[in-house]
Amino acid sequence: EALLLEIGPYFSKLKVHADKFVEVTNKLRGLNENYIEEIPNMYFNKNTQRVEMVMCYSRIGPLGRCTGPAMLTVNTTQYHDNTATIESVAENRASYEDTLTQCRGELDNDVCVTAMFLEKIVSDLYHSSQHSQELGRKMFYFVVDHLTTAVWQYPPSQQIFAFAIDCLGQFFIRNNAQETLNLLNHIVNKGEFSTILAPLFQPNQGYEQFVHVYSHVINSLTHCSPEIGFTLLSKFDIRSWLATPHGNSENSKLLLNAVYAGFDLYPFSETDTTFLMFYDTLKMHLRHVLMNRLCPLLQYSVEKTLEISADKPHHQSIWKEIIEVLSTEHAQEILTLNTCHRILYELSKYFLQYKKSILNATEHDLYTHWTHYTANLVELLRSVCTSYIQKASLLEPTEEQAACVFMITCAVFAPWILVYEEACLPWAETHLQAANEMLGTFTDMLTLMNTEIPE
Repeated sequence: EALLLEIGPYFSKLKVHADKFVEVTNKLRGLNENYIEEIPNMYFNKNTQRVEMVMCYSRIGPLGRCTGPAMLTVNTTQYHDNTATIESVAENRASYEDTLTQCRGELDNDVCVTAMFLEKIVSDLYHSSQHSQELGRKMFYFVVDHLTTAVWQYPPSQQIFAFAIDCLGQFFIRNNAQETLNLLNHIVNKGEFSTILAPLFQPNQGYEQFVHVYSHVINSLTHCSPEIGFTLLSKFDIRSWLATPHGNSENSKLLLNAVYAGFDLYPFSETDTTFLMFYDTLKMHLRHVLMNRLCPLLQYSVEKTLEISADKPHHQSIWKEIIEVLSTEHAQEILTLNTCHRILYELSKYFLQYKKSILNATEHDLYTHWTHYTANLVELLRSVCTSYIQKASLLEPTEEQAACVFMITCAVFAPWILVYEEACLPWAETHLQAANEMLGTFTDMLTLMNTEIPE
């Protein structure tokens, strides 16, 4: 505490110099802006009219007589100096030179002493880090709390603070699991300096709080840009966490919940590269979880994807991610009959209820409401139904089992191909192609069923 109190006045003096520097640079910037605005007004052209009489020098006209003299109006442009503006520009440049002269003085002793003092403190703390962990931690946050826009714009203080944050952060914060959340809060609260602090964020230690930290990042990103979101989320090593006891199915489900919350944090943009990197990072995390926890979490993932897709048209790539996971050889090996059955049951129930809910809507068919996702849903149904039928064929075939497979297959396609209470048509003419693909998939599944389970 005594050390922090001792260095506090040095930081205060440094801030005074930084504020003065920013004031001067703002003045110079303002002078330059005024100068550029005034230059076009230093000179101007003035339009005038002059009337002249032209005498008759030849015989013209039907009678061969002179019809002149003629009165002609001549428009001319005359060049003028804008004396007031020229004088104003000269005063502007003189003020600019005077301001520059004020900046050209020697570096103040306060800045030099602060730099030397802080460098010695950081060096001493480093060499005795085992005995000064708490002091180093306090010193780091003390420096961060004194970080302001002016301090960061002033080159000498920027160098001092950058050195202190980097060294203290590397020595006492980055590899300290107990500081992960505290550092995260500072990154979020220091929005304009997040890019400076984010490199020190290391969430892959102390896996017992991994999900909590991940969720905290997602909840905090409402105050940060997608760039900061990408920087923070890209540091999470999901695969390594899944390989530990902490990455069990229960915690993986909590992580998936945070991932899905992140998909709608920012307005979707196909042209914002930073946002797309953030969005792709979330999809990568989703893929890692599904590849390692497919059977327990596939149904939950499908349900959450339906939830976020119901009122937003831009989540096709999430469906593609799920379908790509299902198409892998690894997924086909571990996917169980029961998992496929539960997914198909949930899909049939969801879309049947959805179809009932739109009976009073202007557009009654599912294809209109899900027009952005019908292609994805066709692929998903084909993939899951194929796996379901093939898994069922490996068991000892029975009439009851065949009936169950037939019933669930029909049920999952029914909302898309059957009329409901005569008021809800299966599809509109504008969606004939999508309906044709859905019907084609259904008939393909019936053919596969007859081949794999002939009973």
